[in-house]
Amino acid sequence: MRASLKQSKLTRADKAEAISKVLLATALKSIATNGVDLTSIQSVAADAQTSTGAVYSRYESVDDLISVLWEEKLDRHLANLLELVRLWCGHGNQTAKSALIAELSRPSLNSVALVEVLAVVRRYPMYAEIVRGRVTALLRHHIKECAKPAGQSMPQVAVLLGALLLHPVLPRTDQDSAEVLLDMLSEMFKNASALKVPSVKPKPYPISLPRAENNNGQVEQFSNAAFQVIARTGFEKASANRIAREAGKGFAGIYKEFGSKEDFMEDITSSLVKQFVSLSITPFVGASKNKYLEMSVSNAKSLTCSENRLMRYLRLEIIVAARHHQRIKRSLKTNFEESSKHLHMIIAKEFGMTSERAILDADALWVLLRVNGVGIPLIRSSSAYIDEIDWTPASAALYDLLKARGFMATKSK
Repeated sequence: MRASLKQSKLTRADKAEAISKVLLATALKSIATNGVDLTSIQSVAADAQTSTGAVYSRYESVDDLISVLWEEKLDRHLANLLELVRLWCGHGNQTAKSALIAELSRPSLNSVALVEVLAVVRRYPMYAEIVRGRVTALLRHHIKECAKPAGQSMPQVAVLLGALLLHPVLPRTDQDSAEVLLDMLSEMFKNASALKVPSVKPKPYPISLPRAENNNGQVEQFSNAAFQVIARTGFEKASANRIAREAGKGFAGIYKEFGSKEDFMEDITSSLVKQFVSLSITPFVGASKNKYLEMSVSNAKSLTCSENRLMRYLRLEIIVAARHHQRIKRSLKTNFEESSKHLHMIIAKEFGMTSERAILDADALWVLLRVNGVGIPLIRSSSAYIDEIDWTPASAALYDLLKARGFMATKSK
């Protein structure tokens, strides 16, 4: 009789553990598919085909659920990704490279959920404290294991996480550039001369918010208000009422100018991509090495400084919205494709480079610059550790990478 009762208790414990695993797996899939903002206790219960009571008996809120998900799955997954990067860039491990190519070409649920959580972590204070502490610890461990300055090692993390976040909104040709991207990261990491370059310490500069294409004054007021609201609350919670209050205008005015939030977001994706181009490409064409280093380091610092916090948040929120709304995604992809054509025109005009090889190299470098410009804000939203970094080695290595492929002229601008 005693044995039977013991067995009965064990069975109930096993059942409870199995339900917990199902709920975490369901939450992971929901976050990866719909994003954090559209994941709720009710949606997890429905997807897991269980009662909300069963979820609430284990997790008090979505914050609580994500905290457990981070501790049991995502923390370890981020640690594994960083280890793969070290094995490839530091030791040339081909197995690690293959695993990274697989993740960058077709991100796993763990990778997708990871960047979704990191992108909005600041808006969920309960799990933000847990995530930020662990991300900082993992970054410090990564730098220590790389045995090189943070300015030489952090670009691996920024490019990796930025590529994972941007993956769904990149054109197919860019999605297929994973191997070239990893080869470039390895080349930059192994650049010993970059470590000998004297430290550059320019000041950060203000990065303006993207502007709607329409110059109508009413549109500009609503646009600026929407930027503020979206940066604070995310796209899903940026209601028309909130935007109208921020603009100090009547509710009906929004729908007079824009039929929906998607209309508005489509309108500003072009401005966002133009900002990428203006910050990442145009100022650097033909620059001398000293000028390039000054601008590049200043750009990195500008992406992390407190004065540009709103821009940083807005950039992440636009990308998160594009990941879950087809119209916004399509618009962002189209604009990235147009930016590639613009780049081809630049290299043809400035350097006379029109060969297929030159275009392939230019496209791969443009992917690297784009994902880095997203990865740095993504890391900064999760850890202030990035503020301490001297980006001179990374900028010097990137300059050498560009020069080796013929994209830097000797003249100074």
